[in-house]
Amino acid sequence: DVLQTLLDAGPRAVISGFESAFYKDLGQSAATMNISVLNLPNWIHVQSSEAAKDYLEALEEHESIVRQFREDRGDEIELLGLYRDFMSGGDLEPFFRFTASYSSWLVSERERSNRGRQFTTSNLRRLLVNTDPRLADIIENEGFQRVAYAIRQATVTAQYRKKQGDRRYDVHYGLGQRLARKAPKLEDFVAELMDFVRAYNNENAQVMETRTGPYRWSIRTTDVEEIVKLIDRYGSRLIGNMLVAYGYAREPYDRDP
Repeated sequence: DVLQTLLDAGPRAVISGFESAFYKDLGQSAATMNISVLNLPNWIHVQSSEAAKDYLEALEEHESIVRQFREDRGDEIELLGLYRDFMSGGDLEPFFRFTASYSSWLVSERERSNRGRQFTTSNLRRLLVNTDPRLADIIENEGFQRVAYAIRQATVTAQYRKKQGDRRYDVHYGLGQRLARKAPKLEDFVAELMDFVRAYNNENAQVMETRTGPYRWSIRTTDVEEIVKLIDRYGSRLIGNMLVAYGYAREPYDRDP
């Protein structure tokens, strides 16, 4: 019973985190320059050996993303700081700021090189729902899934196809940052999202008139209605941030590069 209680509570019930100190050699003595604490992630709940395997894979995915960043580049230091704030505090706000900034970094990096790894939607779901269980209702909503799919198709997938010589669809550079920036204000966010929906569906219609399939899904009026209902229930800030996070993630065993 005690073991099960600890497992249910997560790793912080056993070890809260790690403290570290940074010293600088001043010649005659060493000076303490920094003392910091790195807490263990509170979204990990290991209740079986299979779950442990899944979480190890998720942590490997996170590590592969964080290891991309260089500490001599200002934008990447900022990304590391946001990620650390999330891992230490367990608050989704810095994680959403991270995913919004990372969306821009990911597309820019893929323009310059072959670097740039994505979260998988399965591991992203595990992180979000274990941090806040109510988010499962948002993630499982069909309208949310289809709009997130459209964001993915218009950004990272369109960019991949462009590099393969397929230029039928435009790459919507900066979309994630724009949506995240407008998310705190309902009217601004809805206007930005509707601008994207119109442009995305117009592109689909043009391609269908001039090219053979297969085609990507268009956004339906029912999808928009579902998103509006989610905004009414949870607020535009949360829905906007989640759309960006999910939109720039990839499906496991990726159908979308």
